[in-house]
Amino acid sequence: MDLATIKAGLDLAKAVKEWVPSNRDDHTVRQQICDALRTFYFMPRGIVLLLKKVDADERISEEELSQALLDFNDREPAVARASDHLLFERLIRERGLSLRAIQNLELVRAGKISLRRDIQREINYYGRGRTKPNKERVRLLLSEIDRLNTLIIEVEEAVRAHQR
Repeated sequence: MDLATIKAGLDLAKAVKEWVPSNRDDHTVRQQICDALRTFYFMPRGIVLLLKKVDADERISEEELSQALLDFNDREPAVARASDHLLFERLIRERGLSLRAIQNLELVRAGKISLRRDIQREINYYGRGRTKPNKERVRLLLSEIDRLNTLIIEVEEAVRAHQR
């Protein structure tokens, strides 16, 4: 995930705030977007906790590492389903969403997928032989997770505001 994705997300938050639902079907679209955003959110436990322990030089047992990886990988199907709800081709049919909002949702979707791959690439080698984590890379991943989570909260709040 890069600065362009974060900027696109901020644009998305602004676009969603201006989104005026045009019919009852918009409620379903809003709910799908909110559900997808909640699935995209990185919880403070699991892989985030593992990365924070790596950053703090805390000892991580093989069982803890294996469980964190297993849990992270087990979330993949849910992330894939959520990702399908934010596909450009799917949302383009929703007249209540602006093209900018659709495009930016697609960028957030792609950013989430990219961030997951980066995390997998980084942690898949931990615990093998004398492989040492790249602490600079871990800090960057934690920073990107925080940015994405902040963006997800803002967008989800904006979408929910229109449900009231």
